[in-house]
Amino acid sequence: MSPFVNPYLLLAIANSIALHAVIVYVPFLNEIFSITKLTYDEWMLVFYFAGPVLLVEEILKIVGRAKMRAELAARTAESKKKN
Repeated sequence: MSPFVNPYLLLAIANSIALHAVIVYVPFLNEIFSITKLTYDEWMLVFYFAGPVLLVEEILKIVGRAKMRAELAARTAESKKKN
């Protein structure tokens, strides 16, 4: 199911991103939440650790979908044989 079907979900995601950006980039709020912007090197570290996780997750989704398709095809073929 596409996430674009639910406009409230999209609004909630956009709202969350906007709030995070405001907290990070408004100096007054930086002090309140005791946070700072990430440097380029810190962002690269985030991508180096997150990249492989995302890659493995996408591969697992592809494998899972292929297995489900094969299982469905087998069930359909078995059902046709019985009828």
